[in-house]
Amino acid sequence: SRHIADFIAGMTDRYAVTQYRQVVGPVTMPDGF
Repeated sequence: SRHIADFIAGMTDRYAVTQYRQVVGPVTMPDGF
């Protein structure tokens, strides 16, 4: 669990959102994100 958290923390937000969308599906983000 800690390893996963550290991995996610090391990613840029944009990359993290891209990966999240691939796994979970479309996600709505605030304007300007």
